[in-house]
Order: sequence, then structure tokens, then C-alpha cells
Amino acid sequence: MSRPYKIKRTKYTGPVKSRPHPLFVTLMVLAVLGLGYLGFVSYDPIYNVVMNRDKPHSQPSLPPDPAQISAPQQPEEAPAPTPEPASAAKLQAVYLPPALIKNPSDLNAFLEGLKTTSLNAVMVDLKDKRGQVLFASQNTQALEWQAVAAGAPDLSAFAHRLEEQGLFLIVRISSFQDETAARGNKTLAVNYRAPGTLWLDNFQNQGGKPWLNPYSADARQYLLDLALEAADSGAALVVLDDVCFPPNSLTGDAYFGETEGLSRGEILAGFAQQAEEALSKKGVRSAIYLTGATLAGDPNPTLYGGPAAEIADRVLLGALPYQFTDGYATKKLTLRRPLEDPADTVKEVVVMARQELGGREIIPLIQGGGEPSGIAYTPEEIARQIKTLEGLGLEEYVLYCSDYAAYLLPQR
Repeated sequence: MSRPYKIKRTKYTGPVKSRPHPLFVTLMVLAVLGLGYLGFVSYDPIYNVVMNRDKPHSQPSLPPDPAQISAPQQPEEAPAPTPEPASAAKLQAVYLPPALIKNPSDLNAFLEGLKTTSLNAVMVDLKDKRGQVLFASQNTQALEWQAVAAGAPDLSAFAHRLEEQGLFLIVRISSFQDETAARGNKTLAVNYRAPGTLWLDNFQNQGGKPWLNPYSADARQYLLDLALEAADSGAALVVLDDVCFPPNSLTGDAYFGETEGLSRGEILAGFAQQAEEALSKKGVRSAIYLTGATLAGDPNPTLYGGPAAEIADRVLLGALPYQFTDGYATKKLTLRRPLEDPADTVKEVVVMARQELGGREIIPLIQGGGEPSGIAYTPEEIARQIKTLEGLGLEEYVLYCSDYAAYLLPQR
């Protein structure tokens, strides 16, 4: 049977492929390089997002220009502590006698020695019992009466010097015992039977002296002006001494002028209140000086117009053993041997004064050195007085000695 067609067999070599065009090859190479570069530059941002990093890796930078480099910033200093207000300070003071203040070398040595103690204040006399003003004053009346002592130091400068050493200033002013002002203006003084002649607290040939009249508004204003001047100069506490009438039976011949119906006690209490209010407006405290013997004795209408405890709200309390001699006894206070145990004397006097003064503030005046009677207490005995006050809850006191060479200050 014949075949309808003839099959031709050849050798198979596979499909034949054409070569790519050179331009196509070039474009493919460029595309690969572009994708590689894009992956390189986007690696860090993508990595940071995936790893939840907020900031990209820092890039190296050129060194800074030295001209633009500023000084390293110093840490802010802590604010300096606010000094304790003088009106709030707990005063542990020592009295400076006028003789010490007049002696610059001794004063420097004394103040330097206070650095080894816990004392933080000093008390000075602005006006003594003669009426002499011991620090330079601008008071026109004091200058007119030549009451300012020659060469008197500046109180503001003195207060500033103390402040630099961390010490507060207490100023004491003798009030109505003032012969200088009384002689300077008789209308301010206690007169004899009628206006125009000075009354004296003793016979003239026995050293009698005139006094300022507590009923005189001008006399009270003079004292108040001195107290305010002390406050403006830097005093933390102003102590008014001799807030009383002349202590003499001869006041029967004394003429006090118009009393406006006020008793002696009322006029003294009113003066103390006036001083306290005026000084408090300046942030300064005031106190009236009273001895323990005054508070322990019977009410004296001649001096204080009745109970002295009714005069002031704050008292500098005299608790010095020598004020009670060898023994002392009243209805309110009994001290058998006051000189032998000063700490016990201080305790008994303070306890009695608290009963008399009620809730009034007390700053004890205690022995700081040798007694006028010749007894010299040791620093340990003086320290025991302070310890006794602490046991009674009293943080303030003034160490007193009339002779600075006899001071025996307890060390810190």
C-alpha cells in the first residue's frame, strides 16, 4: 500500500533564541543599581520605625568652630537660705558694758571670742541712767541738750558689724531716769510743787538728780523717738529700763502737771503699749526691764502705780543673785542662799515671775561672770543657769556682767 506522503526526518537541535538588544541590557543594569542604592539609603529610617526608635542615628559632624565655643554652663547654685527674721529669732545674748565698746582692741577680741560660744546677740546701752546717749544720734533734742556722748560710735555701723558676724543687736534705754533731758527742758521734767523748778530725788548737797515726768507727752515722745531710731539702726529688741516714777518718799513735793485722770500705773502701761505697737510696725520687739525683787515685792504705787506686772507684755527679768543679797524672803519668793547656787536662784525667780506675769513673755537676765560682791562663778556654773532655763522651756536669755574682764562665758 502506498503512503500518502513522505516523512522527512532531521536532527533536533532545540528552539533557537534571539540575543537581547544591547540597550535593553544597559537599562536592566541601571535599574538594579538604582534599587540597590534606594535600599541602602532607606535602611536606617525603616529600621528605626520597625524597632520603635524615635531618633535616627546621629551622623558624624565637623569639629566645632573654636570661636563659637561658649564657656561650659555651670549648674545653678541653690538659693541662699533666707535669714531668720529678727522678730522671730531666739536671742541668747551677752551684755557689752560701755567701757568695752570704747576700747576697740578689747571689743574686737571679745567679739572674736563669742565665735566659740552659742551666743547669737549682744545688748548695749543706748541711753544710760544719767541720760547720756552713748551712740551717735540724729535726735534734735538730744543734740540740743548735748546729751550725745563725745565720739559716740554709729549704731547702724555697729549693728552691721554684728550682722556680718551673725549676731543680733539688743538696745537698752533708760527711760524716765534722765537728768540730762530733765535739765535740758524743765517742761519735760518732774517739778517741785509748781512749774519752773526742778524736783530732785534727793537733797542737792547729797547728789539729788531730776527725772523726766512720765505724765509729759513730750518726754514720752522723746524716749519713743530714740527707740524708733534704734529700730531703724538695726536693733532686734529694744529694752526700756526705768519705766517707773522716781523711787523716793520725797515725791510728796513733786509736781507732775496735768494727769488727765490717769493713775501712775495707767500712764506707764500706756507708754509701754505705745512703744510696743510702734516698734512692732518695724518688725522689732520691745520689753520692759523688771527685777525679780520688784515682782516679788508688794505693789508699789509710788514707783509703778500698783503691780509692776501689769505694765508690760514682755519682760526682761532681772534674775541676778546679787540683787537678793545674802537672803531674801517675801510672801511670793524665798531665797535662803541666792549667791551660792545661781542656777537655783534663777529657777526660783523665773517660777515666781511666771505666776505674777501670767502668760507674758519672759527673757531672763542672768549672771555671766563675777558678782559685784566679789564672787566669781565658773563657766560650768554659768552653763547650769542656761541649762536650768532650758528645763523651764525658756530659749532666750541675756548674760550680764558690768565688768567685761570678769566675764566667764560658757564654751560651745
